[in-house]
Amino acid sequence: MPSIEYIAIRRVHADHTLNDTISRDISAYSILPSWDVQKDEAIALNGDQETNYHNDDDLIVFTSRLIARTNLTSDYWYEFLASIIGGESFTFDPYGTIASPDDAQTYIMVGKPRITPVSRLGDHRVSFTARKIS
Repeated sequence: MPSIEYIAIRRVHADHTLNDTISRDISAYSILPSWDVQKDEAIALNGDQETNYHNDDDLIVFTSRLIARTNLTSDYWYEFLASIIGGESFTFDPYGTIASPDDAQTYIMVGKPRITPVSRLGDHRVSFTARKIS
């Protein structure tokens, strides 16, 4: 079960206070590694190709297990997503728990998180992409 640690700065849950450091174990449906490469490619009229490599980033694409609609706010998902959406860093350990860490790394969110309805009963999945910064 993965774990996260973040500082609550937006949409702070009633159980927390502003600027609390929150550590939680979360349920994952999938955690997929990904890779983002920044490069420029140009092809001349004679067919020669030139590639300028700039940078590459290690990414993860996280998708939660099913969450009941009523639990999206009570399970702290809104607080977590709101607290990291502005480029704030958070710690993510894909294979460890709070009690037994494995390989915690620091990430920042890339793009916007998605809360996707999965069933007519109101179940949802939370997913986001994050870039490793340490």
